[in-house]
Amino acid sequence: MKNFLKEKMFKRTLLGMALVIVAIGGVFVYQANAAITNITVTAPNGGEVWSGHQDITWTEVGDVSTVDIVYTTNNWQTSTLITEGIAAGTRTFDWDTSSVANGSNYLIKVYRSDNVNVYDTSNAVFEVDNVKPTVESATAVPNPAKDEEVTVTVVFSETMDTTVPPVVTLTGLAGDDYTVTQSTYTGDTWVGTVTLTDGNEDATGNIKVTTAQDLATNVMLDNTTAGTIDVDTLNPTLNTIVWTDVDASTAISGTDTLTVTFSEAMDTATLTTADPVALATELGLSAGIFGATGFTATWNTPTNTILTITLGTETTIVSGATLNPTDGVTDVIGNADATADPVAITDNVRPTVESATAVPNPAKNEAVTVTVVFSETMNTTVPPVVTLTDLAGDDYTVTQSTYTGDTWVGTVTLTDGNEDATGNIKVTTAQDLATNVMLDNTTAGTIDVDTLNPTLNTIVWTDVDASTAISGTDTLTVTFSEAMDTATLTTADPVALATELGLSAGIFGATGFTATWNTPTNTILTITLGTETTIVSGATLNPTDGVTDVIGNADATADPVAITDNVKPTVTSATVGSDPAGPGVATITVVFSELMDTATPPTIRITGLATNPYTVTQSSYTANTWVGTFTVLDNNEAATATITVSGAKDVATNTMLADNTAGTFGVDTIAPVISNVNVDKTAYQATLDPIVVVTIVENNTADTVKVNGFDATETAIPGTWTYSLTHGGVIGRYSLSIDAADITGNTIQQFATSYDVVADGAPAAPVIAITNPTAGATLLATTTLTFTTNSGATTNAQVSIDGGAYTAATTNANPGTYVLDTTSLANGSHTLRVKDTVSGLTGYSDYVTFLVSNASDTTSPLFVSQVPAASSTNVSITPDDLYVSFNEALDPTTIGSTTVMLCLVDDPTCATPVNIGSPMLMENQKMIRLGGPNLILDNATSYWIKVTTGIADLAGNHLLADYGSPTTSQFTTESAPTGALAVDNISQIRYWGVANGGYDNGWEWVMSATIPTNANHFHLKFADWTSGGNTLPVAGNMKYWSEEITSGLRGSASNPVFITAANTYPDDIILNIDNNTSPNAPGMQTKIHIQVQIPSGQAGGSYSTSYGLEN
Repeated sequence: MKNFLKEKMFKRTLLGMALVIVAIGGVFVYQANAAITNITVTAPNGGEVWSGHQDITWTEVGDVSTVDIVYTTNNWQTSTLITEGIAAGTRTFDWDTSSVANGSNYLIKVYRSDNVNVYDTSNAVFEVDNVKPTVESATAVPNPAKDEEVTVTVVFSETMDTTVPPVVTLTGLAGDDYTVTQSTYTGDTWVGTVTLTDGNEDATGNIKVTTAQDLATNVMLDNTTAGTIDVDTLNPTLNTIVWTDVDASTAISGTDTLTVTFSEAMDTATLTTADPVALATELGLSAGIFGATGFTATWNTPTNTILTITLGTETTIVSGATLNPTDGVTDVIGNADATADPVAITDNVRPTVESATAVPNPAKNEAVTVTVVFSETMNTTVPPVVTLTDLAGDDYTVTQSTYTGDTWVGTVTLTDGNEDATGNIKVTTAQDLATNVMLDNTTAGTIDVDTLNPTLNTIVWTDVDASTAISGTDTLTVTFSEAMDTATLTTADPVALATELGLSAGIFGATGFTATWNTPTNTILTITLGTETTIVSGATLNPTDGVTDVIGNADATADPVAITDNVKPTVTSATVGSDPAGPGVATITVVFSELMDTATPPTIRITGLATNPYTVTQSSYTANTWVGTFTVLDNNEAATATITVSGAKDVATNTMLADNTAGTFGVDTIAPVISNVNVDKTAYQATLDPIVVVTIVENNTADTVKVNGFDATETAIPGTWTYSLTHGGVIGRYSLSIDAADITGNTIQQFATSYDVVADGAPAAPVIAITNPTAGATLLATTTLTFTTNSGATTNAQVSIDGGAYTAATTNANPGTYVLDTTSLANGSHTLRVKDTVSGLTGYSDYVTFLVSNASDTTSPLFVSQVPAASSTNVSITPDDLYVSFNEALDPTTIGSTTVMLCLVDDPTCATPVNIGSPMLMENQKMIRLGGPNLILDNATSYWIKVTTGIADLAGNHLLADYGSPTTSQFTTESAPTGALAVDNISQIRYWGVANGGYDNGWEWVMSATIPTNANHFHLKFADWTSGGNTLPVAGNMKYWSEEITSGLRGSASNPVFITAANTYPDDIILNIDNNTSPNAPGMQTKIHIQVQIPSGQAGGSYSTSYGLEN
């Protein structure tokens, strides 16, 4: 549906060249009295500065007609209407100058409404100024100030009326506001002075300026924060002293720092930071000296409120000394220090533990000495409390032995807690000489205590030589519970090591033997067994008491640890007795990687053959070898069989992993194919032709060929055999039996042909030859067979398939024909023979073997493509193309709303499909179309296509799996359009039109319109212009163009749309540029220029029209 807007617009006055029509109050009056002949502008006439409401005045000669007033700011390059139709004799107009922009290049024109040539303008430019003056700056000197005289300077944004002085005050300070007395006021600058009093404050005041006005009498808005002044009449004080124990001596001494903080920024010149003696005096140090060596004193510039003093090495200050600055110490503005009470320098640092150690460490159940070193000289009359914590049982209290200076020593005896743990040394209650009590230190040091006996945890056997038995080159990984004393196990001697580890049976073996620890941890011993090793699965280790951990605790393994074979057996080989195997009994032999549990037979199957699977029956199973048999059925196949083995166990009862590809072998149960058998003559005379030569052609797979039970000989041509026999000379017909066998024992017997023995000189039977098919050819569908005769033409030809009954030929000729429908035959090898009887004598063709291969369709249809493609975005909500294609024709009865669906991505199982009507087949039934021309989707919505296995091809083969998912067949539609069709604004560029037939002298408007984002095209129509009984036709006199169309394209400024008929829409124009004129507004914004030319001779008047906008 198209959008449509219509409204009345464009009412303007048209200036004619002859008869003048004037619009007054909507009534048109024709007037012929004396018109105004002269106009003189009296105000503004140049140099004025106007603001607010002002009277435009002029004089005039004549008392008929009206006047219009316009102004210009660019010396009449363009002008703007102020008012129109002022009656003659009025001579004044109240103009609100605030309706126009401020500027200094204004000119006024007053002209006769019906004759623009009668006018006058301002003699020179005047200024419109409706801007209130503002304060550019307001400053005070000095700033900051104390109790003293201050000069305030105010600079305004323009030249001011200096006869009206501003009111300037200082606000926000202690007491009443200060009024500043004017000193001078010239141009844009005012200067005044004021004297501040001592208000004992440190504050920032505001400079407030009011009541000033500019030359245009615009009065400023009150400015309460025109500037600021900092006032400081407050005396500084020494607030705090912080001592930092830099050298960690915990006493006030050299290299320590004093951080001295004042209440405000100080005059750094009043403190001598380069001289420790002078500085101590100025700061009023009560006792001691600062010291010179290494002394520094620095301010925290630029703030200058904190003085950091690094004490020299000679410093003798003791805790409790004070500072109280002299009166000569002042702040930056000169206020003297007023510290009331001296500030103390205090030692408040608690002592700490520098170290706490135990000897021996690690320790077992024995006496231990603990030494604690503090950070400073201690009050030895108050001993610390030292304990050992986090060990088995109660905490151990350490008894003091000595305590001098900063060092305390004590002893404690540990008991056997059967533990391997780390305890903490805890120290509390110690005091320094300043009586600062230490904070409790629960982890001052540690002590390792090991009273736990080691054990042998695990033994892991690795079958390095893959023999699956514990033997030479294999490894035993022996893991203990903790670090061991490696000297208690003899790793260089396999015999000694076996004894120390308590090997229950067998020996380690010497050749190739090694034993290594995992240094430095020494918890794992890896033994490489020598080739003489005789250990069997189930042997154990249990170390002797002489085997100890690093601290001397003896091994305490409770139960012997077994050496276990846990490696599963594997198949080394799986073979068939004869490869390839033919039909009949086949023998399978499986060899395992180790000695097996023969009481648990494996399961052996043969897969990959037509009979699937075969189970092989066990014949024997000894040591690591299994033998079995199965019977290969004659399924007329040539294939590769696979031997699968599962369920076997070794002597350690490890069950093998099933091996589905233990071995492969070939199977051939396809018999040779005899394609042709012939004899060298059609008939043999009783005595004249005693030898019959038989030729047999097969597919080169036969190992032997026999004729009537006798071996034929293969010729130099592979697959061609011959045999010669002597007939008995007795007149009659004799048949031939052909037997062929391949190397695997597949056999075929064919009573292929016959020969005739006739009397000497008897006439010959016709000779028949099959010309199509050739031997071994493959036939499909319906095929025409052809054959020839040596007797001119066949007369009673008959055809036999596979030795069956003879059937009359389709045509008797030379060649003759027979139409064969091969679909009535099974796929595979077949024989063909033709006979014909002439004059009572019957001739036979040779047998010809052919193949039939009519493939049936058993293949499921396959997906090809979808439109729109998966993951497509911005898809139309009315898609013309929405379909899925497959590789073959589909059965239309399987296509429906339950097998082909459109789903929402938010509905991953497609429980509620989208209603798309009935899907339909197209493109030779290979394409499924979803929906149709009336399908409308939702905007900004993700869909997915689903096709189920319910669809099938014409042969009934169904789709193997559902097609589509929310991630593999999804697409997303376009976003909803924004913006409604609307005319936002219409502004007129040219107000007057001259009837000379040119667009440059006509009217022009700019229409600002909004176009919806989904329809970037529009067109306009217009009614003819009317003024009373006069009409200005739009055809040939109007055009329009858009700023959002590229130059040269239809609808651009260089190729506008011309109106050729009233009330008729021309063709759409298409927007192709986005000037982004309103980036936050919905839709597309365009500026449309509409122009009208006035034909020569057009009657004057006030014309109007109507328009329509549509897209």
